[in-house]
Amino acid sequence: MAEPFAGWIDTLAASGAILMTGGIGLMNYVIGHDQVIADLVPVDYCCNGIIACAAYNASKSNFMVVNCGSSFKNPVTWA
Repeated sequence: MAEPFAGWIDTLAASGAILMTGGIGLMNYVIGHDQVIADLVPVDYCCNGIIACAAYNASKSNFMVVNCGSSFKNPVTWA
């Protein structure tokens, strides 16, 4: 989210292409349902979650399955 600097994108795959082309004004709209939640999570958060869960599960006999999402606490719709 903040490294190497805020707003940095290294690829145009997945949602990066939509965000970048919309941000620089090349794309004005996306056809879709306006109330659908866009669950976009910075990859930094996902990587930190994977590392934390791996460390936690390393000492357990049963492992825990987790999901990384933001739509429950901070929903953002396409509208």
